[in-house]
Amino acid sequence: MANTHTLQIERNVRYWKRRDEPVGWLPWGLLWLLGLLVVFLVGALLIAPEMQRHTQTSVATMLKDYDAVTVDADGQHVMVSAEAPQDAETMIHALAANAQCDTWLGLRRCPVNVKTSLTAPVMTPRLHDFLLTRDDQTWNVSGEVGDDEARARFSTLANNDVSALSISGETATSSDAEAIGRATAIAALLQSGEVQWLDGVFSVRGTADRASADRITALFNRTENAIGLGDLNLKIPEVVSACNAQLAETLDGTQIRFATGSAAISPDSEALLRRLATILSDCPGSVTVDGHTDSVGAEDANLTLSHSRAASVATALASLGIEKARITSRGYGESSPIADNNTAAGRARNRRIVITID
Repeated sequence: MANTHTLQIERNVRYWKRRDEPVGWLPWGLLWLLGLLVVFLVGALLIAPEMQRHTQTSVATMLKDYDAVTVDADGQHVMVSAEAPQDAETMIHALAANAQCDTWLGLRRCPVNVKTSLTAPVMTPRLHDFLLTRDDQTWNVSGEVGDDEARARFSTLANNDVSALSISGETATSSDAEAIGRATAIAALLQSGEVQWLDGVFSVRGTADRASADRITALFNRTENAIGLGDLNLKIPEVVSACNAQLAETLDGTQIRFATGSAAISPDSEALLRRLATILSDCPGSVTVDGHTDSVGAEDANLTLSHSRAASVATALASLGIEKARITSRGYGESSPIADNNTAAGRARNRRIVITID
């Protein structure tokens, strides 16, 4: 019997067991969270405030015609505060809601929810301007007053015409009332002229006798119920007449002298100019300086020379303290002679400066 051998082959078999283990979320998950946080912060700190500022500016621009407007934006909510009557609320709301904002797609209506808070404006009574002027024997009153009672106060003036005085129907100020009282009292004392109340300033210009002038001055400068005061320019005929007589007497027989053919005043006339300035400083009213020449030379040249000489005298008087605004200078050339130009004496008289108070 044959021997039988069995070949045994050993196999090494390895078995793998699969295990699923969780992978840690750090650091990749944290990066996503950081990205979201950055996006949030950019939107909250940069984009949103800029959008709110732009919305506020756009809404305020739409409401620029209203007083004391403030616009507060909080996200899509906008609160508008303004001084306006309640009947303006609908218009204000509509204007604010239609404000245009700059977007990526161009100008579009701002996506806002508008609320309004209106405060009634404080109504300050406005001043009413008026003017009284004397025409022959009639005082003409123009301008406006608040009511019939104020208008009736002007009717106390003798020979008045208030047909050009309108009534506004508004509440008059206490300054208006004071101005009307002073105006009517002063006008009753004036011989001619005008009384004006304009933009809160009271002014008087006119002619009155000496006694009335003192009373007018006192009324004008009253400190009770003070109002804004402008100019008081009174002309007193007897004073004007006396001043002109004194000026004519001072220039009678002597004249302001000039270099031949020139407007330069001779130094020997300085004392005369000082005397004239002293007289004028005590005489109220406008000062007129007229220049005249003889007939020697061309007529046009003489006219120009007379203008220049009168202007030189006006400048000299101003330098001696006479208010420049009071002085007017004119030239007449050879057109108004007072003596014969065919004689030396006559020509000397015609070369003259005449100074008067008006």
